[in-house]
This record gives sequence, structure tokens and C-alpha cells, in this order.
Amino acid sequence: MKYFTKISITLVLFLFVFAARTLAMPSAPKATVMDDTFDFSSIHSIAIAPPNYVPRKNSKVTPALLEKMFFQEGEYSRLAKKVKFVSYSEVAADIKNQTGVDLSTMDARKARECYRQNVGKYADAYLVVTIANDSRVVAFYDLYSAKTGAYLYSCEIIGGDFRDDNVSVLSKFTQKFYGNLQEFLSQASQKNKK
Repeated sequence: MKYFTKISITLVLFLFVFAARTLAMPSAPKATVMDDTFDFSSIHSIAIAPPNYVPRKNSKVTPALLEKMFFQEGEYSRLAKKVKFVSYSEVAADIKNQTGVDLSTMDARKARECYRQNVGKYADAYLVVTIANDSRVVAFYDLYSAKTGAYLYSCEIIGGDFRDDNVSVLSKFTQKFYGNLQEFLSQASQKNKK
């Protein structure tokens, strides 16, 4: 009887831990094409815009760190074989050289507007990532046309809980997004060839 009780307790604990880990895994990306009239095969470069992110208390994650990670994950992805990634710092430096406007000294809202108005000179599309980090971490990846500002593509990835608010987990979310986008762009390219 003692043996049966120990096995039962061990089995229940195992199932509890397994269920907790399974429920804490990020969900599959939910992608939506916002503008199906847009020629996605015309995207040859993507600029990374500053993320919409408010760090939690005592968080080591900063918007600048996330911006760098989004750019690096893009460069490391399979998508980089077909698409050039342009970092926010590159665009900001070029804007400063050409117009004399320093985005780093501007109010965040005005800097974003100036970025949107000028990014079309440096890329075909730009990516804005929004991270909501309340009880669950949810990452929204929104792709816009850099030329027209049209909202093109959106992808949502839902994490386990607030402990997922770290660079390692957000990096995995971003890898999923880039893989999803790469697959979508390949399909769009094949449709245009037909």
C-alpha cells in the first residue's frame, strides 16, 4: 500500500509539473495579413523601429536592448538571405546627417513621427514591436510599408506569464516571428510568380 501511495504521489506531481510547463509555453504565432493588395515580394529591406515597451520594476530589459536583439535576430534568421535588415541606430544616424535632426534628443512621440516620415528613404518596410507585460507577456510584431505607412502584416505571440519578460524568452518569440514572416513572404513570392 505504501508503495502504491508513493507512486501515486509521484505521478500526480509529475503530471502537475508537466501541465504547468506546457501551459507556460508560448503559443503559436497568430499572423494576420492587414493589406492583401500589397505586393509583399517588393520588400527587400526591413528597418527596426524602437519597440513599444515599458519595463517592469527591477527589470534588466530595456527598449535599447530589445531593439538591438530584434535587429540581431533578424540578421541571424533565414529571412536575412532575402531581406536586408536596417537597425534603428543606422536610420537615426542617417536622419541626423541628412536633416540635422537628432532623434535621441527629441520627445519619444516626436522622434517616432520623424522616424516614420523618413524611414522610407532607407527601407521598404519597418517593424514595430509592442510588448505587453502584465500577467502574461504578449508580443505584437507589426510590419508597415516604409513608403506609404500602410499597415501590412501583424503577428501576435502569447507567452506563459510575467516571468517571460526577459531577453532570452523574447528572443525566442522573435525567432518564431521571423520564421513565420519568412514562410509568409516565400508563399507571397510564389503567388506573384504564377
